[in-house]
Amino acid sequence: MISGRGPEKLLGLVAAIGGIAMYSVRTMELRGDMHVDGARVWWSDSQVPGVVRAVGVQAQLAGVRRQWKVPGANVKLIISFGDLPRVIGGGPLDWRAGADAPAMIAGPMDSPSLREWSGSQSGVQLQLTPLGAYAMFGVPMAELTNAMTDIRDVMGERGRRLVERIADAPERDRVPMLRFMAEQAVLQGPAVDGWLAESWRRMYTSHGDVRVGPLAEDVGVSRRHLTREFHRLVGLPPKKMGRIMRVGRALGMMSSGASPVETAAICGYYDQSHLESEFRELTGRSPSEVRVRGGRGFSHAA
Repeated sequence: MISGRGPEKLLGLVAAIGGIAMYSVRTMELRGDMHVDGARVWWSDSQVPGVVRAVGVQAQLAGVRRQWKVPGANVKLIISFGDLPRVIGGGPLDWRAGADAPAMIAGPMDSPSLREWSGSQSGVQLQLTPLGAYAMFGVPMAELTNAMTDIRDVMGERGRRLVERIADAPERDRVPMLRFMAEQAVLQGPAVDGWLAESWRRMYTSHGDVRVGPLAEDVGVSRRHLTREFHRLVGLPPKKMGRIMRVGRALGMMSSGASPVETAAICGYYDQSHLESEFRELTGRSPSEVRVRGGRGFSHAA
């Protein structure tokens, strides 16, 4: 059963095509619709484990806009109907998708990158947890880490049909439609062992503030086995993933005005200097840069 945060009206028949539920929809509830820095952004959240939200963006940029993408745990499916961004700096990023790619999958990222946008920016994005992406795409996230991959290279014909279905839908329907299709695919996709699902749940709910040894003991596997399988399916080793998630939480807090001292205490760092060294190592920037800009120009890679 698909659950949501409010009533939804699905009009039309639901038919399973290639393992993905396709449907015709006239009205579905959107969770938000706002303008941010001159761009219109609208989204639809999900309560299905593994599916975070679907987001729509529309903007016409008069000049060039740059954004520093910090490492991120989540995976994105990006369907663009406008100009594609360019990576102009930062850490290594394997851009496997060609200019003719109907959509790209951005895997978990463990290094920052500087990206540049210009012209028409229009499209929809699907945000998934790594295990949600594994269920939807059917491949371990280690194969997609630090890469932008053509959806056809991962999902084949199913991916092409998914993108076509979204492209043919009215603009306002694309976001809730993509979310619904993802929920169906994740619920029908491969499951992971219970101990791994629990390990990810603890990592996610604690914002990465967990120790690998005690976690392995709690879920009943060896530390070596947990590290190997977590890395394979989630895309990064658990210790590295925890560090990235803690820095992501710190970025969010400082972007909202929290001081480094307060942020360090809440996010589980020893002190402010520990926070600053971790932040610099993982994002390539200092906490003071984030606070001065109020978070502008920074975002999670996925």
